[in-house]
Parts: sequence; C-alpha cells; structure tokens
Amino acid sequence: RPDRDQRFGAKWVTDLSLGYRFFDRVGVTLGANNIFDAYPDTVITNNQTRGIYGYAGSSPFGFNGRYLYARAAFDFVNMASPFRRAEKVTGKASERE
Repeated sequence: RPDRDQRFGAKWVTDLSLGYRFFDRVGVTLGANNIFDAYPDTVITNNQTRGIYGYAGSSPFGFNGRYLYARAAFDFVNMASPFRRAEKVTGKASERE
C-alpha cells in the first residue's frame, strides 16, 4: 500500500571511549555511545502500532539516545608474580634461571 511507504534519512552516530592503565594491572575506561544524542526518524502514523512504537525497530543504532558508561578492569592472571608481565614485554628470562 502506497500510504505505508516511508523513507528514512541517513544519521551519523559517534562513539568515544578513553582508557588508562594503572600499575600494569588496573585499568579504567570512560565512554559514551551516541555522543550527540541522535535519534532515528519517527515512523509515520500509518505504520505505527496504535501509537506505541514511535521509532522503527529496524534502526541500526536503536532509539534510546546517548549512553554513558564507566568500566574498570583488574588483571588477576599476573597477580601472583609482579615481574611476570615485565618478562613478557622485554622477552628476557628471569635472572634466577
């Protein structure tokens, strides 16, 4: 039906994350998805389900807007030996061997 045809415009979505690693074991990342709070085009009235869904479900970036997050990481693998990671980076064997 031609009254249900709809064309959606192009949108740009920008994500950013910055991370830093402390003490070779602890890392922190702060980030944002959809920094500029872009939303998809709304669905025309003829394509809505009783006015419940204002945005198309096929939108590749969703319709929830900006998303902020913080992430922390801790490296448990090298916790037992503080010199183990340094050996991997330099490629040298330990002096005890």
